[in-house]
Amino acid sequence: MLLNKNQVFDLNENAPDKVLHQLYFNIEKLKHDGDSLAPEIQKNLRIIVAGGDGTDGWILGVVSDLKLAQLPPVATVPPGTGNNLPFAFGWGKKNPGTYLESVKMFLNLVKDAKEMKVDR
Repeated sequence: MLLNKNQVFDLNENAPDKVLHQLYFNIEKLKHDGDSLAPEIQKNLRIIVAGGDGTDGWILGVVSDLKLAQLPPVATVPPGTGNNLPFAFGWGKKNPGTYLESVKMFLNLVKDAKEMKVDR
């Protein structure tokens, strides 16, 4: 499995603002309590959004509203068969055999992404 089930949130069940607020609250609490792994978790946090333009905008808006000193890398995956972007990645009905390898390559790129530092 490429992702742990605890790393995946269904937006039909949990709104992203609640999930991300709780996640960052928990990280800050752990850091405050002296947990040495909390800063590393925050540094390595990556967000992958599987959805269309509306979902992408929703997540990016929530991340922006958090006003974080370090923004996590956000990657978008357009899984819909009605979009042209999945086909550009070699995903979907036109190339079903390449789907898993393309997804693995994409996830590795996300894993290696760097955070952005924002001056506010």
